[in-house]
Amino acid sequence: MKKTLLSYSAMRCPCCRTDEVISRLTPEPHYVCKVCFHRWKPAFRTKHYYENLSGRSKMLEDDLDIKNKERRKFLKKYLYKGMRILELGCAEGSLGAVVKHDAALAYYGAEPSQDARIAETKLDGVWNSINKIPSYLQFDMILAFHVLEHINNTEEVISGFYRLLSDSGPLIIEVPNFSGNKLVPWDFNKEHIHLFSSTSISNLIEKQKFHLRELGTGYYESAIYNDSMRIIACKRKNDREVRCNLYDRFKRFLGDRFVIYGGGGDFESLVSPYIRSSNILCIIDSSKNKIGSKVFGRTVKGPEEITKNLGERFLIATYRYQEEIFDMLNKKGIAKSQIVTLKDIFADVS
Repeated sequence: MKKTLLSYSAMRCPCCRTDEVISRLTPEPHYVCKVCFHRWKPAFRTKHYYENLSGRSKMLEDDLDIKNKERRKFLKKYLYKGMRILELGCAEGSLGAVVKHDAALAYYGAEPSQDARIAETKLDGVWNSINKIPSYLQFDMILAFHVLEHINNTEEVISGFYRLLSDSGPLIIEVPNFSGNKLVPWDFNKEHIHLFSSTSISNLIEKQKFHLRELGTGYYESAIYNDSMRIIACKRKNDREVRCNLYDRFKRFLGDRFVIYGGGGDFESLVSPYIRSSNILCIIDSSKNKIGSKVFGRTVKGPEEITKNLGERFLIATYRYQEEIFDMLNKKGIAKSQIVTLKDIFADVS
């Protein structure tokens, strides 16, 4: 009998939301996104599938030790006194228990299975669903290790993360890298609905207003799932917030009035969108093509203007030639403390 593709009307990729989806029967029935290369299986279980299960993290002692040691070491750089952490899929709370030894913090979990009862004895609070967590609670870090591949409605979960995460806190997610093992061509685990690619997990996160900061592969969950992707993300600010933050940063470095040296492309793309014309005392440039022209409503002056502004702050508005200009300004009597470069402004905007 000839095999036919699965029929599925109005199918959209759960990660990038495109409708460019094809269905396949082998190695088992699943769907493939032609844009972000995500693969996912039809959901097989009922809504309350996990509620009566237990021992979800039961594994070889060596595996558990390897996994928790690496994650504990990784998380230490993010820990500080008084912070609140939420772990989705905390199981029996073994990771939270060791993390609580490293800092005076509060560690909470969300776990739908019977393992939540054990987790309650180790953590500061446990809910059976992320949807049960009060909306007024904010967490300084949210963790989800090997959870998203189990969840049908991943968008809803990521949206919940956005609601619960503080504005400056990291979201740390780990999922199998496709099958989770380079030796295994397909993940036949019935509980795993999603087989993520680096493109698909990035799309899923970024479409829910998160900014991807890091993505790495080769992380260890177990001997079977020894190739996992780890993603670090943070809340993405809207354009208005970013512009305001940059405007404040220029003001913090330069004050209300300053001299611009360089009226070229870097000034147009990196400076003029984030300052006001009233901030500029004058614009100076060494290029004969620029001198006398109009930039930002100002007539560009030549280097002779430097000595007329000895007491002012200078912004070197070119990245490529900033070292040469810095030395030249310094030799003409502008103190180092008066000179600001684009590197100073943009090196650490976050």
